[in-house]
Amino acid sequence: MPVSPNQAVAVRDVRDEFRADLDAFEATERKLLIEERRERARVLSERFNGLTLRVSE
Repeated sequence: MPVSPNQAVAVRDVRDEFRADLDAFEATERKLLIEERRERARVLSERFNGLTLRVSE
């Protein structure tokens, strides 16, 4: 069945909107992961603050 020009435009708009939403979601997810890693690093640095590393044979 042939696709009318109006349907083709609607499909393209939906694809563009979906791609924009997906890009925004991925950007937010990356930001949250970065914040989570920073918090984990902060907690670990507090936990091991003052720890002296000694290498022995």
